[in-house]
Amino acid sequence: MAQPEPNILQLAKQGNPKAIATIINRQLEPKGIIAQVDLKDNCLQILIEAIQLPPQDIIVEYFRKSFTNLGATAIKTIKVYGKRPGEVFFDWHELFDLVEAPGQELFKMAKSGDIQSITIVINQCLKNQGIIAKVNLKDSCLRVMLEAQEAIAILNHS
Repeated sequence: MAQPEPNILQLAKQGNPKAIATIINRQLEPKGIIAQVDLKDNCLQILIEAIQLPPQDIIVEYFRKSFTNLGATAIKTIKVYGKRPGEVFFDWHELFDLVEAPGQELFKMAKSGDIQSITIVINQCLKNQGIIAKVNLKDSCLRVMLEAQEAIAILNHS
């Protein structure tokens, strides 16, 4: 899938409904889904139409993740409506709050050198691998100790 050009992406990050609709439709039209988008009072309203609507939970989670990752500060709430073309009534709808991406503040703190935040970020990345990181700073040197039940193979990335 081609990435949207930077100006469209930047407009979408600013909450521009036309740019958001363009990006959504580029991704969903090949699946037979058309989206209309409007923004009112920090609430993004997305109407999707398709002959065969995708399951509500799947499309809502798709939008939740997409807009959390987009980081558009103008969007606080999202309403998603699904209906078939030509129908008057919606098959389903859902409203959810868009919260800041988990860890955005944490990443800012880690980038600024906060040891506790760095430790949390590293452990979040390693949690599915059974590895625990312990991090400290000594003599301006960041030291990371990794603990695991099994030996860890370290690959040389050159």
